[in-house]
Amino acid sequence: MHYISGCSGAGKGYLMRETAWRTLGKCDNARIVYIPDFIGWTKCQNNNERLLYFYKAVMIGLADDEDFTFDKLGIDSEDSYTVDELMEMIIDGIAEYCKTIVIEGKPLRLLFCINNYKKTDDIIDLFSNPY
Repeated sequence: MHYISGCSGAGKGYLMRETAWRTLGKCDNARIVYIPDFIGWTKCQNNNERLLYFYKAVMIGLADDEDFTFDKLGIDSEDSYTVDELMEMIIDGIAEYCKTIVIEGKPLRLLFCINNYKKTDDIIDLFSNPY
């Protein structure tokens, strides 16, 4: 994981977007998942909203992949799941999907760009945080 830090208005977001676009230009097997406001994500009212925020970011990142749909995640809309179960299923489904897409002999890679992320925050604990 790489961090870009600096004061407000220094151009961190611009630098992150520029790096992402240049990476996409060099790697046909990469997609960018952009989380524009990590702090806003953590302040969602509940875990369902956090999960939806993440899911939307992934769907936007994979928008050009016509094969990627909600159905690919293996989630049955008739069943009820906990947020932890859904998050695990979404991440596992995305990982499996990426393995099935091979471009120039390489599997699809998702690159996560997270704006307003603080090193002290722990993404793994995001869904267990009772904000």
